Amino acid sequence: MGSFSMAQAQKQKKIYNRPHCKVFLKNGKVVDSYLMAGHNLIHRTDSAIKLSNNPNAFFPKTEKYYNEEVDSMLEWNDRNPEYILHYVPVKIRYSYTEDSTAVDSLSYPVLAMRFYKGKNVEGFMIWDMLNGFRYLYKTTEMNVAHAYIGEKHRLTESRKQTMAEEFKKYPRFVNFINSLKVNSFKDNPPYILNQLDVIIEEAKH
Repeated sequence: MGSFSMAQAQKQKKIYNRPHCKVFLKNGKVVDSYLMAGHNLIHRTDSAIKLSNNPNAFFPKTEKYYNEEVDSMLEWNDRNPEYILHYVPVKIRYSYTEDSTAVDSLSYPVLAMRFYKGKNVEGFMIWDMLNGFRYLYKTTEMNVAHAYIGEKHRLTESRKQTMAEEFKKYPRFVNFINSLKVNSFKDNPPYILNQLDVIIEEAKH
């Protein structure tokens, strides 16, 4: 990813109304700038990010990078530079089922916030103007991250069934997911991913 010094970031001019970003491109280039995005959030349909070193100018000069060009991105607010968010590009299945719908028709990866990284499972957050944040998981065997709950949704019985079917080769996880109450981990989205990670790891031995 390259070296990164928060001391260097703190010496720069501080801008509080835009997210400060450090973007690591796949070609080795590192861009230190500010994110130009509506609501200061990356939308799930955004195919690229726009950055500016002077975001509050009347006509700010911007740079554009497509998600496919990005290896990873760090984001923070200059007011609290110690709280750093980590983004990576990932293909997603936004709907909760395998049905082919418009929301899953994206041909490009989404820059998703990674909130969990285990040995076998990663967890991501993506934002949508209509649905708010949605949480996704991706195991090392998966090419696409799958949504499992949203901030406006519960873990429904039908969703539990689809997850049980998806991971049916792990009976312990099937028992675990079937035992969950609908709101048992809504305030702790990593909980289910940690359990899945542990169960997959134990199944290797």
